Amino acid sequence: MSIECQLNELLPELNEGDAALSVTGVCQDSRQVKSGYLFIARSGLQHRGADYIEPAASSGAVAALADALEITAEEAAGFSIPVIRVESLVSRIGEIASRFYGRPSADLLMIGITGTNGKTSCANFVATALNTSGIRAAVIGTIGNGFPGELKGATHTTPDAVSLQRVLAELKQQGAEAIVMEVSSHAIDQGRINGVEFDIAAFSNLSRDHLDYHGSMDAYGAAKSRLFTDFGITQHVINIDDSYGREIAQRLDAGHQTLSCAEQNASADLVVLEQELSLSGMALKMKIGEQVVTVRNKLLGQFNVANVLLTAGILYQAGFSAQQVIEGLESLTPVCGRMECIAEDGAPLIVVDYAHTPDALEKALQAVRLHQPDKLWCVFGCGGDRDTGKRAEMAAAASELADVAVVTSDNPRTEDPQTIVDMVAKGLLEGRQAHVEVDRRAAIEFAVNEAGARDIVLVAGKGHEDYQEINGIRHPFSDQQVVREAMTKRGRA
Repeated sequence: MSIECQLNELLPELNEGDAALSVTGVCQDSRQVKSGYLFIARSGLQHRGADYIEPAASSGAVAALADALEITAEEAAGFSIPVIRVESLVSRIGEIASRFYGRPSADLLMIGITGTNGKTSCANFVATALNTSGIRAAVIGTIGNGFPGELKGATHTTPDAVSLQRVLAELKQQGAEAIVMEVSSHAIDQGRINGVEFDIAAFSNLSRDHLDYHGSMDAYGAAKSRLFTDFGITQHVINIDDSYGREIAQRLDAGHQTLSCAEQNASADLVVLEQELSLSGMALKMKIGEQVVTVRNKLLGQFNVANVLLTAGILYQAGFSAQQVIEGLESLTPVCGRMECIAEDGAPLIVVDYAHTPDALEKALQAVRLHQPDKLWCVFGCGGDRDTGKRAEMAAAASELADVAVVTSDNPRTEDPQTIVDMVAKGLLEGRQAHVEVDRRAAIEFAVNEAGARDIVLVAGKGHEDYQEINGIRHPFSDQQVVREAMTKRGRA
């Protein structure tokens, strides 16, 4: 993608001096700078952005932007390339990148989904339904960016501000008419979605997660709610079964078109009247506006009912008729690592799911329990360098709701796996059956080998991930692959 513009097209306040400089790229990482680039010297937690201006200049940067509070006019004048001091630089990066890439989101149906659980499933469900209806839709989120079935791996749920605008421009160039984005609380807080022109914002739920970053549930919830108050989005879809969702809905004024959805609140615009869950999927009788419809699909799990509801609300808000909503919902299939089933004759049913919070694990266990196994097993762990307070809560949920809890490692990152497992194990309930095995492969093999043919084993925590991060290195590791290998060995035995 070849782009060239003048600096004052990115910073309209520039009207002389460096305004006419030609810019061929925008970058926040000095190692990625090429000739003609504008370098954004954003500071991080452990580095000062201005320290990387000269390395960027050596790589061909024609100018740099620095935060006005971090660098004086005298310092700015001392570099070998023009350095423009910008007020509140971090909040403006997305807007600057959007201008460079030609405001790609302005020409797309932009849908942002936030919440603790369900973002990935809902984003992929909405994109699938849009494509089924003939609207070419792509996804940006946890399991990758791109069109369904052609996703490219992602390192973050929501890319950084510059990368996000580049991805939007690339997807638009590839024929996208709509983009469905997972919007994380980090992305909102760090200004990554600034410059994105959203049409619809949706909220799934709020439960404990990322407290190592936000510090409190209040701060975490406040970050999520900004998607509905700070970005000029007027069309919203909100799950009002969730108490925080009700708070957000109540705060929005009459200028917003808010569509509510619920399983348990008859006053909502979209309500599930009846539901039937089976091994073949779900059948839902729903009220959409003034119409009552029946939807059938192959999704498993009680919590997927809420995901289907939110998906229905987004489609309806996007202008779909009730019949089009039905057709979209009936095209849905499980997302990789989200209640993904692996089954073989004579072996337990294995369900791989991304559940990595106490609330998500509880819901996943309750969901598979509905399928009435002889025994329910749960293999799970907790990531290192993250919220330690949830570790005992995860163990309590697993040992209360599963017949056998198998505690193991997740992504230990820089922590000692044994230390993490020991912290988790403290939350196991007395009198409940449990097994502790630090090695994740061995833990999965244990559960697969020991479970009966009519049992279900939930392997939770990593879902779509194809690696295990240990001491900063990502080692290839797929729960699905390990499960299949263990099932093969069991079959031979």
